Amino acid sequence: MNETRTTPTPTRTMYSLEEAAALSGCTVETLLRHGAERHLSILARVPDDVRVYCTNLDLVELSDSALDELSRRMRVSYLDGVRPLARSDIHLLVLTPADCGLIAAHGEAYQSVFLTGVAFNGAFDPVFVEPPALAAKDGYHDMRPFRRFACYAVGHDPSVQGAPSRIAPIRIKLAPVALRVRRNDLISLNLIRVADVSMVKFDNGFRQMPHMSRRLICLNNGALHFWDRGRPGWCPPLANDVERWFRDECNFPVKVAEGATQILYQSYKDWDPVEYGKQKAKDDLNMFDAVVLIAAGWKNADLGIGEREDQIDTYPEKNDAIKLLKTKYGFALHSALAAWNIARPQEAKPIGREKDYDDGA
Repeated sequence: MNETRTTPTPTRTMYSLEEAAALSGCTVETLLRHGAERHLSILARVPDDVRVYCTNLDLVELSDSALDELSRRMRVSYLDGVRPLARSDIHLLVLTPADCGLIAAHGEAYQSVFLTGVAFNGAFDPVFVEPPALAAKDGYHDMRPFRRFACYAVGHDPSVQGAPSRIAPIRIKLAPVALRVRRNDLISLNLIRVADVSMVKFDNGFRQMPHMSRRLICLNNGALHFWDRGRPGWCPPLANDVERWFRDECNFPVKVAEGATQILYQSYKDWDPVEYGKQKAKDDLNMFDAVVLIAAGWKNADLGIGEREDQIDTYPEKNDAIKLLKTKYGFALHSALAAWNIARPQEAKPIGREKDYDDGA
């Protein structure tokens, strides 16, 4: 009896923008806003009638009719002896945040030169590719590696055009229908998930205690508000929305709101409750839990009415807390300072002026 063998369906590595929006429950505009905020790479399909070449940016700019004569002569001097163009096997082009913002605002944009492209490897997986730097043998003596991917019409070989004015790239239309995103990028941002965690109640283990500041409690409320995937129509939040919420709902100063947003994004953008439990058991804390740990230093602090000198003796050391956040938990200085200002109870009397971080409180 012969066994019937089935070939597994290959996993999609790329989705159109419309498909990604449908899978994630977000709108196309929301995906574009993620691209504008550098959280998601938005890719443009190279049109069938277009080829992509790797070129020198100074050479491309020589074709600009608005370029003044002095700038033109300078760019010509940079190009002495350069072989400016070489064919590149690029199938997709990476949009800049500005491109994403223009498309979100106006429905389309036009671009001819790109910083990064996408090729496909032997397994047909998309791979980011940057233009290679010019080698010394190319005669490029200036230290600036201004290399870009430029679009040209099929049949037009700019490498054989002698006059710089004849090598202007063409502008391609960037519209949502021609845009793509990688599956792995969607998973990384939790726009789609490998395992369904939407049915698991969001619980980071936070339990309110008397020593906790109002700002710390509000930080946890922000986590519940924006990262509870069980909510109907949940979609990963945009950084601007989170930051605005902290300013409007919690009255956070600007720098503290920015720090709170970064702390939550780093803690919950790849939220997996099972993995989170394993990491926490090993004392591998995320940024939010590190702030809670710092706040525990106020557990025995005298926050009632008393002499200022008596209270100082019960306060945790700011410099020790900042050092711990930076060395053990990977905080940058500005986010560590924001964490301190979130963890410090507002009832605590100030000990001198915060010279290195004015949170506006």
